[in-house]
Amino acid sequence: MTATVSAEIPTVITVTWDAAGDGVTGHVDFQFEGAVRRRAVARAPDAGRLEAVLVGLPPGTDVTLQATEVSDDWTRSSDEVVVTTGPRPSWVPTVQLDEESWDASQATSGFLVTSFVPGPAAILDGDGEVVWWHQPDVEYAHSITRAVLSPDGDGIWYLSWTNLHHGGPENSMRQIVRVSFDGSVVESTPVQGAHHDFVLLPEGGVASLMYDAREVEGVVVSADQLVEVADDGSTRQVWTVWDHVEFDPDVEYEGGERWGHCNAVDHDPVEDVYHVSCRNFSAIFKIHRDSGEVLWQLGSDGDFELTGDGSWFENEHQFEIRDDRALVFDNAIPTEATSAAREYSLDEASGTATEIWSYAPDPGLGVFAFGDVSRLPGGNTLVTWGSSGRIDEVTTDGEIVRRLDVGLGAGVGYTTWVEALTSEP
Repeated sequence: MTATVSAEIPTVITVTWDAAGDGVTGHVDFQFEGAVRRRAVARAPDAGRLEAVLVGLPPGTDVTLQATEVSDDWTRSSDEVVVTTGPRPSWVPTVQLDEESWDASQATSGFLVTSFVPGPAAILDGDGEVVWWHQPDVEYAHSITRAVLSPDGDGIWYLSWTNLHHGGPENSMRQIVRVSFDGSVVESTPVQGAHHDFVLLPEGGVASLMYDAREVEGVVVSADQLVEVADDGSTRQVWTVWDHVEFDPDVEYEGGERWGHCNAVDHDPVEDVYHVSCRNFSAIFKIHRDSGEVLWQLGSDGDFELTGDGSWFENEHQFEIRDDRALVFDNAIPTEATSAAREYSLDEASGTATEIWSYAPDPGLGVFAFGDVSRLPGGNTLVTWGSSGRIDEVTTDGEIVRRLDVGLGAGVGYTTWVEALTSEP
């Protein structure tokens, strides 16, 4: 058995060994610092060889591991060995766990797949330790706003893009990157005009927000479109703002020539629809995937009447729509000093929406860029305060059970909770 620390991402350990015969399976059990023992399932990359990749390990930590292989007739295990992970590079921000708010009995175990803005794509463990990181080898200033687990469980996909003007050669600087956990495989796909957010599609390929610039009365106006990019590089426009919203040249939108400023997209595989957030319209659109038809618009100028004592979101970013409920990160900037997470109950038949839950910290926190909110399995809510560099996990009563703060100078991109990486508890 050989256990090797990755040279590219030194918190990842790859364990390989020669299999005793055909048809055997294997796994590696590992433990560190008194943590719960975990298990990584082995794969067979080559005939006669088994390999397991250990992910989610803190930097500079002694890890005790043991490989096991199993056949129909027997089980055999190696001796335990201790391997030490490498250090965290100085360019990877640190994250602090607020001990005062930390409640291990109520906080949700697992990992957070996210990014630092500016900075790398990253994975955080439950203590806020950065256990994985990667950024593209490029010379230009870039932002990584979305990172997600690869469907095959082998690594991470992320979107890297520059904030330079949309109309020039910098379009070639926008790319969707797939990187293996150990950093040995890095594949980049240039996606012209891509920005802010993308989703992986069930059948392969991605759907990405892209610019859709057009000339209006002699002025180039940058709107947004949703485009599917297949694995072979072919593209299909699903929807564009131009087909749904009438442009008014007399209205000044924040961001200059940025008209819609769409900033987040989700795909619902059950209904096969997209949901797209457009900041400058303070609206979320439900879009039929095949036809591009807008099925409804959520927000103050949309298709739902707000009932009760709640309020609509403004200049929102990421959201989560499940069944008849919508969780939205309400930036509320610049009109309010406090951003918030808001939840609405939606009744499509009657065309009504009711605010049923909200959370804002005390003192208030204003988030001018990004922001994310999602419901965790146990009922808690994960709120990512984007440009302010904070992540909160709160109960339905608004009690903070975990707060993570990024060091000075970095915000946090869109954040996804996952129960496990390649390891099994």
